[in-house]
Amino acid sequence: MLRRTRKNIQYLTSKIIDTLSNTSNALTLRERAIGQIAVHYGMRSGDIAALELNSIDLDREIIRIIQRKTQQPLELPLLAVADNAIYDYVTQEHPVSDCPALFLTQNAPYGKISGEGAWRASESIMHIDKIRQEKGRPQRTPYLPAPSGNCADGKRHPATSHQRNYWAYRFQID
Repeated sequence: MLRRTRKNIQYLTSKIIDTLSNTSNALTLRERAIGQIAVHYGMRSGDIAALELNSIDLDREIIRIIQRKTQQPLELPLLAVADNAIYDYVTQEHPVSDCPALFLTQNAPYGKISGEGAWRASESIMHIDKIRQEKGRPQRTPYLPAPSGNCADGKRHPATSHQRNYWAYRFQID
């Protein structure tokens, strides 16, 4: 028996860009930032989930990652649209946490999101744009955060030191 398939999206439309920029829709700042990174850099959800605050080099205006699929280092130019989305998320919605991850779970204990969590953000964007929401679409299991109080990497990190460094640079404060 052949598996029933659905049409692949051949390209992104300007409607998705508009959705990410529109502040009157139901997207969270975290979903917007994840969406901007996914759309403008083409990063996989696992690579987005692996980003840390120190992955953003504001002095050199780059994003540094180690690609999870290939284990190769990659430096990407920090685009203003991504920088602004990350800035909005970190200053207005990012929970205070010892975890150095850029994108944290929405519920305590706060830890690094999984690739599934990043995928869920893209699902929210597609839902707003009514992309791939046809009847009978298989549902995925929700992400359940780890029960420990540590960051997802199992380590305790100095209290918000990564966040303080980021903000000190952004606001030029000590």
